[in-house]
Amino acid sequence: MKKHNILWLSLIVGSLIVVAMLYMLRVIEHEPKAESIYFVSKTSSQNSTFWHSVERGVNVAADELGLEVTFVGPEREIDLDDQVAFVREGIEESPVAIILAASDYNYLGEVSREVIEAKITFVAVDSDVNIEEEHSFIASDNRQAAKE
Repeated sequence: MKKHNILWLSLIVGSLIVVAMLYMLRVIEHEPKAESIYFVSKTSSQNSTFWHSVERGVNVAADELGLEVTFVGPEREIDLDDQVAFVREGIEESPVAIILAASDYNYLGEVSREVIEAKITFVAVDSDVNIEEEHSFIASDNRQAAKE
């Protein structure tokens, strides 16, 4: 797939994530501080064109819908403690939703439960987390994508 197509696909996926969040926000009742979403990416590295494309797509969709988005992530995907800290910062901000692209299925489980316990809508994207609590999960089917 050409680099241009990957960027557009990333923008579309990011936009779809925000739209899905808006649908869920109408279903789940809680008292958010503001119309805001907190997105914790796997990385904020300048070398990650994929996550920067997702960020751009999320920001475009949020602007169109009148939402504020905080997009954060650790410098490296292996900085799991930093990712946990970002999620906890998000909980303190009390947004309507926290979207997490977890870098580790098990390590981010406990903090993901904290989001749900705080009555904040929780959505895992790209990689799920090891929790039993009900939550949304949005990802591509990599096997199917490889066939295409």
